[in-house]
Amino acid sequence: MYWSARFVLLQSYTMNLSRLTLLFAALAGGQILFCVVIYYLLQSGSFSMQEADLENLGAVPPIALAGSVLAAFGLSRALSRQGRSADGIPAKMQVYSRAVIVRLALVEGGNLLILVVTLLTGDLSNLYYFVAGMAAFAWLRPGKDNFVQTFTLDNKEQRGLDNL
Repeated sequence: MYWSARFVLLQSYTMNLSRLTLLFAALAGGQILFCVVIYYLLQSGSFSMQEADLENLGAVPPIALAGSVLAAFGLSRALSRQGRSADGIPAKMQVYSRAVIVRLALVEGGNLLILVVTLLTGDLSNLYYFVAGMAAFAWLRPGKDNFVQTFTLDNKEQRGLDNL
């Protein structure tokens, strides 16, 4: 009974981690694809805003980048603290999954806002903020090492994960 329960636990952990990795890849791919479409539209001259007053949008990209990254880190830390008090890997994995999804969504939201402002203003220099946002997004990538570091697993839990 013990070995079958342990197998189910490890299988569940692996499935959750692979789903989070797939989610990360899908979100990153969508952001990059949106960026490529916006770049194409602006470079080809197919899109232009003529009558709108867009001068005030220049401050939005740095604020969106800083706000989304800081919110992602702050919320992730709060959820991680909650997870450290959870008993067992399944409970910790549930908290970790929520933390990963929330922080990726926050950074993605900031990146998409930067891309929309880039489209509206036609200012391609805003893509530097997008690149910085994508770097933060990549740094927040889910993984086994991140899970272990986030929850400072004890030796018994660490050995159980090393068998994956």
